[in-house]
Amino acid sequence: MYTILPSICFGNTAAEVKVLHITLIEPTLQHLLIALELSNDHQVLIIDSYAEVGTPSFQIGWCRSASCFDTLLTQPEVEFLQVSASPEGYGFRIEWLVKHLVRKCVSIGVDVFSRSTILHSKKINGKVELTLQSPNN
Repeated sequence: MYTILPSICFGNTAAEVKVLHITLIEPTLQHLLIALELSNDHQVLIIDSYAEVGTPSFQIGWCRSASCFDTLLTQPEVEFLQVSASPEGYGFRIEWLVKHLVRKCVSIGVDVFSRSTILHSKKINGKVELTLQSPNN
């Protein structure tokens, strides 16, 4: 069982900030970036129905500047994306960017459940409890 909060609220002081349990379902690139950012202070769980997060890919690998990878990936990881310049920006293999980010999430403590389905959810005392079918549990 995992608990998710229906909304995220942060206090003004460190004493007011609670550790939140954040669940991201069917993660996109944006979800992974959120997970990387929030996992320093909160518990983050990613649930994906596919065997591998990022496959199949439903997003387009494109950015305006090749420097967008500088803080996220190592140089060998960037090379693996096969970044290609065009007049409008840069194309790259989005599925490999997602895989690199998932690996980074796992390395810093984010739980990732692939091949998982939410069977049931119920709200208890303002929290949502999920029941999963997963090879991970």
